[in-house]
Amino acid sequence: MKILLIGERYSSNLGDSVICESVKYIVEKCNENIEINFADLSCREVMLSESSLIKYLYKIIRFSLRKLRKIGIANIDNYYINTIEYKYLIKSNYRKTKYDLIIFCGGQLFMDHFTYAVKYFMNYSIDASTNVIFNAIGNGMKFDSLTLTEYINIFKNKNIKSISFRDSFDFIKKLNEEYEFNVNPFFSFDPALFACEAYGQQPKHVTKINNIGLGVINLKDKFLNEHNVNIWIKLIALLNKGNYCCSIFVNGSNEDFDIAKSLYEKCTEMGLKVNIEEQPKSGYELTMMISKFDLFVSYRLHSHIIGYSLNIPSISISWDKKVSDFFAIIDRSEYNFSLQDNEIDIYDSINMMTLKIPQNDKIVNMKENILKDFKNYLGD
Repeated sequence: MKILLIGERYSSNLGDSVICESVKYIVEKCNENIEINFADLSCREVMLSESSLIKYLYKIIRFSLRKLRKIGIANIDNYYINTIEYKYLIKSNYRKTKYDLIIFCGGQLFMDHFTYAVKYFMNYSIDASTNVIFNAIGNGMKFDSLTLTEYINIFKNKNIKSISFRDSFDFIKKLNEEYEFNVNPFFSFDPALFACEAYGQQPKHVTKINNIGLGVINLKDKFLNEHNVNIWIKLIALLNKGNYCCSIFVNGSNEDFDIAKSLYEKCTEMGLKVNIEEQPKSGYELTMMISKFDLFVSYRLHSHIIGYSLNIPSISISWDKKVSDFFAIIDRSEYNFSLQDNEIDIYDSINMMTLKIPQNDKIVNMKENILKDFKNYLGD
């Protein structure tokens, strides 16, 4: 059996890479004889072999379409224009290989940004008569999202044999009731819960909290970024007074790392003691970095999922509903803070956690459910 795994494998947000590697581990655990290939949803790896002529041609096409759109001749959205090259790349690079199954690994793929990339891979699956699985997809859509209708048409495709979502499931159920997908969607857990095993690690047994990670994010809003840097500075000052060691880290994104460096420089100028971790370049490096902490405070969802897999407690600052959804699933909502909460609340939560370090008791059942899903996908 030959399977194509599709995901944002080469995204700079390394949580997506962890998802892909975790799915590979899960598939091999279910059946070690399966042949697995990867495809990056945004076609990053196949772009490397694309000819200069083709790149230039599509640059001209994108420029022309934007001009036509601006003067009102072409009624097309920018998401279509930005990904028009993917249609050619997917068709030219994957049409020669026949797969028995295609699995979209997971991550927040249900959003405008990915609609056309998913559509072009679905077109490939139709041409090849290949069954498709959408696994533990994250939701980034709303009822007024620009490409929602386009994506709903994708979910009506007869090649789709299973659709599962990891968050915002009430919204997904309403969509299915109104538009009727090809199969009824169901809730499933994020495959990155297997990050610990996928990277050959053992769960950590934290008995004392000393080394604390501080995972920052670029919120792409000048006011919010400045506000949150100030909160971090105040929190680091409190951690210094409490004699904790603390380190700033990111999930891999260059934009996030710019915020991390700015925060580190400001703390250094103020005489605060804080380290900055090197920018991770792979899912493995991200997982190893998180494994060093006894506890961490972070924005990015997959830092928390990786931490939960490693049995490392964490505190979230929720900038997206998917983060608060995950903390509700693992019964740790009391450790989920909003952008409006202050550093004192977060610091108090850290001190409370030193008295009773939570354990990930639920993870065994969550992993059993994931394995059950994949055995169904693979026909076991």
